[in-house]
Amino acid sequence: MRKLIIRKSEWGRDQLCSGIPVDYEGPVTDLLEPGGRYCCLGLLLRELGFTDQDMAYKLMPYSVIEEAPHRGESEEMLEMPAAGTWTIVALPDLVVSSPDAGDAQCINDDPTLAPWQKIRKLKTIFRRNGWEIDYQARE
Repeated sequence: MRKLIIRKSEWGRDQLCSGIPVDYEGPVTDLLEPGGRYCCLGLLLRELGFTDQDMAYKLMPYSVIEEAPHRGESEEMLEMPAAGTWTIVALPDLVVSSPDAGDAQCINDDPTLAPWQKIRKLKTIFRRNGWEIDYQARE
Protein backbone atom coordinates (compact mmCIF):
# COMPACT_ATOMS: atom_id res chain seq x y z
CA MET A 1 0.00 0.00 0.00
CA ARG A 2 1.34 3.44 -0.93
CA LYS A 3 1.28 6.35 1.49
CA LEU A 4 -0.17 9.81 0.84
CA ILE A 5 0.80 12.45 3.38
CA ILE A 6 -1.82 15.16 3.86
CA ARG A 7 -0.43 18.11 5.80
CA LYS A 8 -2.97 20.50 7.27
CA SER A 9 -1.01 23.48 5.94
CA GLU A 10 -1.20 22.18 2.33
CA TRP A 11 -4.75 20.82 2.32
CA GLY A 12 -7.51 22.95 0.80
CA ARG A 13 -10.61 21.54 2.42
CA ASP A 14 -13.60 23.57 1.28
CA GLN A 15 -12.33 26.86 -0.05
CA LEU A 16 -11.20 25.77 -3.48
CA CYS A 17 -12.19 28.25 -6.18
CA SER A 18 -13.84 30.53 -3.65
CA GLY A 19 -12.67 33.85 -2.35
CA ILE A 20 -10.10 34.25 -5.11
CA PRO A 21 -9.03 37.89 -5.62
CA VAL A 22 -10.16 39.37 -8.94
CA ASP A 23 -6.58 40.38 -9.79
CA TYR A 24 -5.16 36.89 -9.10
CA GLU A 25 -3.36 35.70 -12.23
CA GLY A 26 -2.19 32.24 -11.22
CA PRO A 27 -3.84 28.92 -11.98
CA VAL A 28 -7.34 28.46 -10.57
CA THR A 29 -8.50 24.90 -10.27
CA ASP A 30 -10.37 22.47 -8.07
CA LEU A 31 -7.10 20.57 -7.61
CA LEU A 32 -4.92 23.51 -6.59
CA GLU A 33 -5.93 26.82 -5.05
CA PRO A 34 -4.06 30.12 -4.79
CA GLY A 35 -1.43 29.93 -2.09
CA GLY A 36 -0.42 26.36 -2.90
CA ARG A 37 -3.13 24.41 -1.10
CA TYR A 38 -4.43 21.25 -2.76
CA CYS A 39 -7.57 19.16 -2.50
CA CYS A 40 -7.04 15.49 -1.66
CA LEU A 41 -6.90 14.54 -5.36
CA GLY A 42 -4.47 17.37 -6.08
CA LEU A 43 -2.22 16.04 -3.32
CA LEU A 44 -2.46 12.59 -4.89
CA LEU A 45 -1.51 13.94 -8.32
CA ARG A 46 1.43 15.82 -6.81
CA GLU A 47 2.59 12.63 -5.09
CA LEU A 48 2.42 10.89 -8.49
CA GLY A 49 4.72 13.51 -10.01
CA PHE A 50 2.31 15.94 -11.66
CA THR A 51 3.23 19.61 -11.34
CA ASP A 52 1.15 22.64 -10.42
CA GLN A 53 1.28 23.62 -14.07
CA ASP A 54 -0.08 20.20 -15.08
CA MET A 55 -3.02 20.80 -12.72
CA ALA A 56 -3.60 24.44 -13.68
CA TYR A 57 -7.21 25.10 -14.67
CA LYS A 58 -8.14 21.42 -14.30
CA LEU A 59 -11.09 20.22 -12.27
CA MET A 60 -10.37 16.51 -11.76
CA PRO A 61 -7.59 14.00 -12.44
CA TYR A 62 -9.18 12.93 -15.72
CA SER A 63 -8.86 16.47 -17.06
CA VAL A 64 -5.15 16.50 -16.23
CA ILE A 65 -4.77 13.49 -18.52
CA GLU A 66 -7.09 14.74 -21.27
CA GLU A 67 -5.98 18.35 -21.36
CA ALA A 68 -2.47 18.45 -19.90
CA PRO A 69 0.16 20.21 -21.99
CA HIS A 70 2.98 18.20 -23.51
CA ARG A 71 6.04 17.87 -21.33
CA GLY A 72 9.22 19.13 -22.93
CA GLU A 73 9.50 18.17 -26.57
CA SER A 74 7.82 14.80 -26.17
CA GLU A 75 4.80 14.20 -28.36
CA GLU A 76 3.26 11.91 -25.78
CA MET A 77 0.51 13.31 -23.61
CA LEU A 78 0.78 12.84 -19.88
CA GLU A 79 -0.50 9.51 -18.70
CA MET A 80 -1.79 8.71 -15.26
CA PRO A 81 0.75 6.58 -13.38
CA ALA A 82 -0.70 3.18 -12.53
CA ALA A 83 -0.94 4.14 -8.85
CA GLY A 84 -3.51 6.80 -9.73
CA THR A 85 -5.63 5.02 -12.30
CA TRP A 86 -8.42 4.48 -9.77
CA THR A 87 -9.40 8.14 -10.16
CA ILE A 88 -10.45 7.75 -13.79
CA VAL A 89 -12.66 5.60 -15.98
CA ALA A 90 -11.58 5.22 -19.59
CA LEU A 91 -14.54 4.68 -21.88
CA PRO A 92 -14.16 4.07 -25.64
CA ASP A 93 -14.07 7.77 -26.57
CA LEU A 94 -14.09 9.47 -23.20
CA VAL A 95 -12.16 9.65 -19.95
CA VAL A 96 -14.23 10.58 -16.90
CA SER A 97 -13.98 10.58 -13.12
CA SER A 98 -14.39 7.33 -11.29
CA PRO A 99 -17.14 7.15 -8.65
CA ASP A 100 -14.45 7.10 -5.94
CA ALA A 101 -12.81 10.26 -7.31
CA GLY A 102 -16.18 12.01 -7.39
CA ASP A 103 -16.94 10.90 -3.83
CA ALA A 104 -13.50 12.08 -2.66
CA GLN A 105 -14.09 15.49 -4.22
CA CYS A 106 -17.50 15.83 -2.56
CA ILE A 107 -16.09 14.86 0.84
CA ASN A 108 -13.10 17.17 0.45
CA ASP A 109 -15.30 20.15 -0.38
CA ASP A 110 -18.20 19.48 2.02
CA PRO A 111 -18.36 22.49 4.38
CA THR A 112 -20.60 20.57 6.81
CA LEU A 113 -17.89 18.04 7.69
CA ALA A 114 -15.13 18.72 10.20
CA PRO A 115 -11.57 18.00 9.00
CA TRP A 116 -11.35 14.82 11.10
CA GLN A 117 -14.62 13.56 9.56
CA LYS A 118 -13.30 14.26 6.06
CA ILE A 119 -10.06 12.41 6.77
CA ARG A 120 -11.93 9.39 8.16
CA LYS A 121 -14.13 9.18 5.05
CA LEU A 122 -11.24 9.86 2.66
CA LYS A 123 -9.13 7.15 4.31
CA THR A 124 -11.81 4.59 3.44
CA ILE A 125 -11.86 5.61 -0.22
CA PHE A 126 -8.09 5.85 -0.59
CA ARG A 127 -7.48 2.56 1.29
CA ARG A 128 -9.90 0.79 -1.07
CA ASN A 129 -7.65 1.97 -3.89
CA GLY A 130 -4.29 1.03 -2.40
CA TRP A 131 -3.39 4.25 -0.59
CA GLU A 132 -2.89 4.90 3.10
CA ILE A 133 -3.52 8.50 4.19
CA ASP A 134 -1.19 9.89 6.83
CA TYR A 135 -2.83 13.10 8.07
CA GLN A 136 -0.44 15.50 9.77
CA ALA A 137 -2.38 18.15 11.67
CA ARG A 138 0.77 19.65 13.17
CA GLU A 139 3.79 20.74 11.21
